[in-house]
Amino acid sequence: PAARPASPLAVPPGSLRIVSPLNGATVIAGDTVSVQVVGEGGFVPVTVAVVLGNAEAESDTAPFTIPVTVPARALGPTKLLAIGFDATDHSLVSNLVTLNVQTRANLQTVHIVNQDPILFGIGKQRQLSVLGSYDDGAVRDITSPSSGTVYLTSNPAIEIGRASCRERV
Repeated sequence: PAARPASPLAVPPGSLRIVSPLNGATVIAGDTVSVQVVGEGGFVPVTVAVVLGNAEAESDTAPFTIPVTVPARALGPTKLLAIGFDATDHSLVSNLVTLNVQTRANLQTVHIVNQDPILFGIGKQRQLSVLGSYDDGAVRDITSPSSGTVYLTSNPAIEIGRASCRERV
């Protein structure tokens, strides 16, 4: 029997890996980060694109060390990945790297973005969405505790959870 031709959707052998920065590395919003990407196991990329949050950059020059600017409004865990294309235009997606984005800017004001932050009844919950305005002009979502937000209350009848609150039963 004759060999079947490769499907245009065939996955090329090997893998694409982000070598640097490491998963969990801390970076600063607005700074440039060098992303080092390698093809492994027989995959030879000719073009690599990297995506960090809503920022992207690409290179067609090996070895692939691609500068990408950390989005100025990013804060907390931000995903980084790479997409490599070989000479036959097959592509692979790299491992996912999560970077911890911090800012040098100072928090000026905090806004709770709920229509009605009042709890009506015992055991009722209210999801909190919190935005922070910074002195660099950026408004960042600071809802998640991973962005450094700590929730406290002076009322012992209110229980604080991960970005939500409810009246204790």
